[in-house]
Amino acid sequence: MELTARSWAQNQGLIKQNLRGQVPDFLDSEKVLVEGCFLVVLAASIWRWRYGSEKRRYLAGKAAAQQ
Repeated sequence: MELTARSWAQNQGLIKQNLRGQVPDFLDSEKVLVEGCFLVVLAASIWRWRYGSEKRRYLAGKAAAQQ
């Protein structure tokens, strides 16, 4: 619970949106931070997915070779 509260407070301090009927500025520094974090998570997820399928294929081939 404390971690959630701390994360929420950091989010409010760093990424507070101030839209008053205006078009969002996607190159705003706070949004660039969020978009950058999203890209890091997306890249890590794709890498993990590809690594998992390569490892599974390698282990299946290794098991077949031992038989």
